[in-house]
Amino acid sequence: MAARKLLILVLLLTLISAGIGILGCGEAPFKRPEAADPRVPGLDPAAAVTGIVRDDYANQPIEGADVALGDKRLTTDDQGNFPARKADDGAALTISRAGYDNLITLFDGNGSHEYRLRPNLVRGRVVDDENGQPLSGVSVFHGERFTTTDAQGEYSLAPVGANARLMLLLSGYARERIEVGRSTTVNVRLKRQIIKGAYLSFYAAGWQPRRDQLLSLIDNSELNAVVIDVKGDVAKVLYPTNVSLAREIGADEKLVDDIDGLLADLKKRQIYTIARIVVFKDDLLAKARPEWAVQMTNGGPFIDWEDLRWTDPFRREVWEYNIALAEEAARHGFDEVQFDYVRFPTDGDVGNVVYSQQSTDENRQAALEGFLALARARLRPLGVFISADTFGWTLIRQDDMGIGQHIEAMAQYLDYLSPMVYPSTWGPGSLDVPYPPAAPGDIVQKSVGFGVERLKPIPTIKVRAWLQDFDDYGPRKLSYNAPEVRAQIDAATAAGSYGWLLWNSVSLYTGEALGGD
Repeated sequence: MAARKLLILVLLLTLISAGIGILGCGEAPFKRPEAADPRVPGLDPAAAVTGIVRDDYANQPIEGADVALGDKRLTTDDQGNFPARKADDGAALTISRAGYDNLITLFDGNGSHEYRLRPNLVRGRVVDDENGQPLSGVSVFHGERFTTTDAQGEYSLAPVGANARLMLLLSGYARERIEVGRSTTVNVRLKRQIIKGAYLSFYAAGWQPRRDQLLSLIDNSELNAVVIDVKGDVAKVLYPTNVSLAREIGADEKLVDDIDGLLADLKKRQIYTIARIVVFKDDLLAKARPEWAVQMTNGGPFIDWEDLRWTDPFRREVWEYNIALAEEAARHGFDEVQFDYVRFPTDGDVGNVVYSQQSTDENRQAALEGFLALARARLRPLGVFISADTFGWTLIRQDDMGIGQHIEAMAQYLDYLSPMVYPSTWGPGSLDVPYPPAAPGDIVQKSVGFGVERLKPIPTIKVRAWLQDFDDYGPRKLSYNAPEVRAQIDAATAAGSYGWLLWNSVSLYTGEALGGD
């Protein structure tokens, strides 16, 4: 009997400790008192407080914010409220919500219980300034963070810091910089920009009379842009450079001592600036780093018909060197970086060369894509447009012609593709034109038209052709004057070229071919 009583006592104590009432007939169940909760009627008002979370810009309550108060995990209601008690004074408080900066502080049980979160998500819509149509594919940047607009021209970007500035880039439109301030919705209208430029050679850029001559022509004609040799065909850099490898190999020529002053003057004159960088044709780098050079099968470096060495397009070190120079140009304030000689060599004994990788169609295209992808990733946050020059035949040919240039593959990393459709580069009968230099408008319109049509599926790329402003070097040695130059400009425009660039190796141009501003 004693053992039975002991067993019953132990059972009762167990039930009581678990909070289970002992019911008599008709009795209401006993319930252990719950911990105080401000949402439960009867709580001591002196012990309960209510926290509230608000949007710092809109002053509206924030529903669904996660609140960590000491060891408690709470969520704000539709009024932005969360329960607390004065006894929580001094406890760690963290409040978080998607689209807002986190708030980390200490809970003040005796003071204000309002907490404000700063929105860090910006959204909006980007449209064409002329017709209001939405623009897809616009790159929207905040520092190194970026997004692109969708088919409706809409974007959202987070996290965005306080007093942020957005930068928007799309080929065919002027770059736009927007101060966000305390706004969370930023709609933008982009203005169209058609570039009509001329080439300023390495030595012409360093010779003020020739440079001033071209700038005067730009000021008094339809031209609005200049392509400046930053690293030209001789592989030297136009101005003092901080790229250590360029200094080491003697590439810093310093023909222009104050590049920042020159660019400031060009911007004041509203001249769009393009930094031309010759990439893989680099005699200086190939001599200084022979292991990075294109080699011959029988030993020694490959040398082209200009007696110049080339660097190996497969070498990552070569990519890094040229991109470093491009980044420096962008930081100086150039509007665009244009890569030339982004290809494998064509002139010389190219049948007996050796690269660091096997030279196949697939590998060559992958090398150029790798370089351009890396360049885009590094340059885009700096706010510059990116372009590349190609042979005119790349608009027609579906293969890489043995040089790695395939326009659809390259286009996805570029804003502008600049094919060199100079009439003198086309042989007799090309595109059914008997002698292309004698029919400059015809050959330009046909070739550019092919390229524009091929690249239509990639809406973020624009074709902007290089045109010939120099005498024909073909068999007939035709003179090129205003009619021949103007015929190319009109033909390129008719074929869909979004602007154009004039080439003359000594930077002397036919002003009579150009319309007024």
